[in-house]
Amino acid sequence: MQDSRFDPMELVGFNAHVENVRLDKYLKHGTNPFCKQDGWKEATIHIRLPVERTWYANENDAPTLAIGPLFHRRLTDIIKTVCTSKLTETFNFTPYTMHWSPNTDRPELVLQQLA
Repeated sequence: MQDSRFDPMELVGFNAHVENVRLDKYLKHGTNPFCKQDGWKEATIHIRLPVERTWYANENDAPTLAIGPLFHRRLTDIIKTVCTSKLTETFNFTPYTMHWSPNTDRPELVLQQLA
């Protein structure tokens, strides 16, 4: 909000509580974007925490912080989903390069090459 590009007028009428309630309803009623049938998995990770002025003989002895739930998906599942979608009909999977060099001496050849 301290960025010079931020416009406080964009927040007029915004209510964080109302938006959180809407998000909770969205996630509760089966429209969760992280559906298990789409390959999403739920996990909790544990991060080792440093403790000021404390030394541990082993990193495993350090306290941990559990973070979750985190949602993740296998990269191959994402690729398969994208490649089997209707949208892929517009994709070009074959790499290519195309170069155009106009012939300034004979402009009529340029038009023939493009036609």
